[in-house]
Amino acid sequence: MAGLALVALGLLAPRLADPRWRLGAAAALALLAWAVIMALMPACAAGAGDDPLLRAIHPDGFGFAAAGIRQSAGAWVAAAGLGATGLAAFAVSLARRAAPVRDRQDDISAHAAQAALLLAAGVAGALLGGLANLSVAAFGAALAVPLLARAVLAVLGRRWPARLGLSLAAIGLVWQTLGLALDLARGRPAAVMARAHAAIGAGCQAARTLDQIDRLAPGTVAAPPELGGHLLGATRHRVLAAPVAAAQAGNRAWYDLILAAPDTARYQAALWAVDYVLLCPESLADLPVPLPPRSLAARLRAGDAPDWMEPVLILGSRARMWRVLPVAASAR
Repeated sequence: MAGLALVALGLLAPRLADPRWRLGAAAALALLAWAVIMALMPACAAGAGDDPLLRAIHPDGFGFAAAGIRQSAGAWVAAAGLGATGLAAFAVSLARRAAPVRDRQDDISAHAAQAALLLAAGVAGALLGGLANLSVAAFGAALAVPLLARAVLAVLGRRWPARLGLSLAAIGLVWQTLGLALDLARGRPAAVMARAHAAIGAGCQAARTLDQIDRLAPGTVAAPPELGGHLLGATRHRVLAAPVAAAQAGNRAWYDLILAAPDTARYQAALWAVDYVLLCPESLADLPVPLPPRSLAARLRAGDAPDWMEPVLILGSRARMWRVLPVAASAR
């Protein structure tokens, strides 16, 4: 949607001679794009949510999806480093005096400067939006690319340290690596990774396990949220829960399903059209309360699946999977 807004702005710019009209058109298109996104995809701007159970289990949110003010410095470096660098490059170019417009070439340069101003405003807005949802700050990286390309071209005639440094700063992977290194140096990811490993379980995300799951008839898999990305990327299945804030309803549905009594869980499975349930021995180790003894999860762990669930054999894996039978089949 943002890309379409930029294309529309590019088509309108030649017809708007006054820079003030261009800035007004840019602001109007930005508001229109945001309104369309909120109308069609409101979950895209969702934060960590206010669900007490999900907040208790995942206090740090899922990756960049939580509020930026609660994220680590490394997460900010990874998400906002590229955008901030582009904004800094624009500020340096803005500090230079602009030559008066004398010919068409200078006129083109003036138009480029106006376009850079609009992009810089978008980057700044994305970085501010990261305070509420850090994933918004990552949009600044896309808008910063033309700013960084302009800066790289400006230093081509200089010595190689300046060219190399700016070229490296324009690579998003560099900022992600620096952010990860910063968090590792401070020891912050240890607890998060431990929770993720406990939720997924050893071997549940192994290629051999996912290959066997992929061979099953496509359907909706109810599994721990941390496993959702592996299932989406390596299989043809849909997932109920996923490690993103936009999937808050599905994440809550996963816990409602697995922590409910079997009869209630049967209703939840039908409500969300669940075809498979996947667990690992370590699943649900991050619950803030003891596992209810009469819950579906407790029965599945004990090897006592209800009659509406049929075991699915997965060879060479600690993953345990069940197929949810149709109501007519389970009633026989």
